Amino acid sequence: MKLVAVPAPRHYWREGGVADIVELHLAPAIEAMDHLLAQHEAGKFDFIFIDADKDNYDGYYERALSLLRAERSGMMNGST
Repeated sequence: MKLVAVPAPRHYWREGGVADIVELHLAPAIEAMDHLLAQHEAGKFDFIFIDADKDNYDGYYERALSLLRAERSGMMNGST
């Protein structure tokens, strides 16, 4: 199992016990998602949480649909 993340305070990963499975992508979220798709990660994700700039939500949504498994997967969007 691995957890793919864009920048977040790393101490939260240690506190949550997931520091050893986090794969950090230091790039804007759109670029990180494009990179995952280019690395043939389409259809391999069980869950995607999107809480990023609202101007690009359509792009995040479309990429997330490609990255998620066809069955038994989910997506959640932040609403701040």
